[in-house]
Order: sequence, then structure tokens, then C-alpha cells
Amino acid sequence: PNGDTVAYAKNEGGNFDIWLMNNDGYDARRLTIDPGDDLSPSWSPDGRRIAFHSTRDGNTDIYVIAVQSRHEVRLTQNLGVDVEPAWSPDGRLIAFASDRNGSFDLYLIDVEVGSKSQLTHRVGVDTSPAWSPDGMQLVFSSNRDGRFRLYLMTRHGAEERLIPIKPEGPMSADSSPAWSPDGRYIAFVSERDYNPEVYVTDPEGTYLSRLTSHPSEDTAPAFKPQPARRP
Repeated sequence: PNGDTVAYAKNEGGNFDIWLMNNDGYDARRLTIDPGDDLSPSWSPDGRRIAFHSTRDGNTDIYVIAVQSRHEVRLTQNLGVDVEPAWSPDGRLIAFASDRNGSFDLYLIDVEVGSKSQLTHRVGVDTSPAWSPDGMQLVFSSNRDGRFRLYLMTRHGAEERLIPIKPEGPMSADSSPAWSPDGRYIAFVSERDYNPEVYVTDPEGTYLSRLTSHPSEDTAPAFKPQPARRP
């Protein structure tokens, strides 16, 4: 959360584990060691824990690992596929995507209590939840209307609305949203120009800027955290 360390998934030896490295690209070290695949790392706001999803117990579930002690806790145990954990800014909740009820919807889990609630109830795939910096909203990607677009809702799953990003292209599949630390912008991946590139919009969809332009696929944008202000 302070921007000094990057968490990422790396395949070394035939399976994915969670790794850490300094933000200058040096001092890479493995955090998880398991024959299953560990993916989608998400830092807790205090930097002490990382949530991730894993296939280690024969099913895809959400886990949390303490960075220093490496103590691991399994948060979900369901026959469905639970993926893409995202910590709330206050550290109390984790949003995630799951197909436990037949189609991919978004859910919340209270990290300490373990209680879960379903946020979305639509036919289609709702995925990639990301919290607004104030913790009041979630942005996510959904193909509920036929193609993947970005949507907003409250932290309680109410007031769902499409972000009407214009212009659209024939391949406007929008995914992997990430809020800027000040809440003014949302970075995302789009194929609106026929190749996965990184774009930035605002929560109302009135602004659009393309940040990358390369024949290779550009994915998984993430803003660098703002440094803490000194009193």
C-alpha cells in the first residue's frame, strides 16, 4: 500500500505462486509455496496481509497470507470458483467474484467474522471488483448486456449503473478496472481498438484517454499509491 513493494503471481517450476519484489524490480522473493496455482494477489490496506485465490485444496478459493509470518487462512470453502479478491479500504471486507450460484456474481466476505453476502444477481459474468478510495463504491466488469463493460454500484450492491464510456468500437470489451488514489479516474483494459490496451476514464464516463499502444497485450493496470501525508 505504500508503493514500496509489488505483489505478483509468477509461474516457476510448473505452478503459480505469489511473489514480492521491490518497486525498482530488485529483490524478488517467493511468498507462497504450494503445488496449486496462487493468483490475483491483493494487498490489505495496512500492508500486513495479502489476499489471493488458489487451487491448492482441489478447488478455487480465497486465502489470506500474513506477509511477515506467512501464516495462511482459507476464507472460502465452496464448490464454486471463488476468484479475484479485492480488499476494502478499511480492511474489513473483501469483494470477490464467484460462480457458486450458477453464474459469476460479486460477493463480500467479512475478513474477521467470515460472513458472506451476494452483491450482484444478474445473468452473465460479473468480475474484477475494485473499491473506490473512500470505500463507498465498487467498479466492476460485466457482460450482462452482451459485451464486457464497466459498471458502478454501492458497497452494498445497490444503484448499479453502466459507465457510458464513449466512443465505443466494435470490440469494446472493457475489463480489469482500477481506481486512482484520488478517486477521479478509473484505469481499465479495453479491446475497443482491436488490441488489449490500457485506458483511463472517469466514474461518469465523460473522459477517455488511451495510455498504451503496442501490438502485445497490455493488461492489469494498477495506480501507484499516494504517499501518506505527514502531519
